[in-house]
Amino acid sequence: MIGRRLRVVREAVLNGREFLADWVRYVRHSTPTEGSVRADDAACHLETQIAKDSHRVEKALAMREPRGGFGAGPADRLTALLPEEGPDEPAWVVHGREALAAREGFNTTGERDPVLTVPLEPWPGLDPAVLDGFFASRYSLRHFDAEKAVTRADIERATALAQRTPSVCNRQAARVHAFLGRADVDRILALHQGSAGFGHDIPAVVVLTVDTRLMAGAGERNQQWIDGGLFAMSFSWALHGLGIGNIMLNWSRTNAATRALRTAADIPEHEDVLMLVGLGHPAPGARRTRSPRRAPAEVLRFH
Repeated sequence: MIGRRLRVVREAVLNGREFLADWVRYVRHSTPTEGSVRADDAACHLETQIAKDSHRVEKALAMREPRGGFGAGPADRLTALLPEEGPDEPAWVVHGREALAAREGFNTTGERDPVLTVPLEPWPGLDPAVLDGFFASRYSLRHFDAEKAVTRADIERATALAQRTPSVCNRQAARVHAFLGRADVDRILALHQGSAGFGHDIPAVVVLTVDTRLMAGAGERNQQWIDGGLFAMSFSWALHGLGIGNIMLNWSRTNAATRALRTAADIPEHEDVLMLVGLGHPAPGARRTRSPRRAPAEVLRFH
């Protein structure tokens, strides 16, 4: 009994230490709360606030009936934070200027900017058999064809498709670190727990991360995991759509293990590690786990 209590106390201390390290990292890298960002802040913090307010203008213009005179708060912040016009401006600065102009145009003429708010084309949906087949055919792959390569173009295409994933105020904070060479893949997977027995056959691996600098304030302290999780699943579905097998390799590790991965994969301190993804093509005779699914009635509840 005493031994068990000591283990529980030790686990609580370890958990506290990890939570403290997470808090320190978030405070160090995240953007200040709204209204606290200043024009001389770091570019990543300016980008976060400008992206938030630009998207607020876009959302207002996409509503059924935008309110006349809308967006005074976002407009004031954009005016205060946007730098003087210059050559080769980053996209987020251009978007901020466009949002200001679109707001002014609507509040003056009542016309919506056709670039910021594009008429939505109805999507007819996929054939039910195709849709069911696509979702039912994706399984985690653990038997890779080590001789069939994954190309840079494959990963670039999957990344481009996954970038359609929704993200908080369209900040698109997910990042993809890709490794293709055998030596590099082995070096990264050596730090992972759970891929022993099949990792040596994985032709390519990516480390998915989220840029914490694009999160703001206490209210978004967990948003990187939500945005990152959405992107990760989109990335997996995109690979599946391209005919490339994959397996999500969880990163349930301590900060010490994550620091080792940062060093090995050249991941900056301001990016939170989500997971690894092994990708490749199924080997002849590859098998999958049964992986039974709960019935919808166990998951779905109408209120």
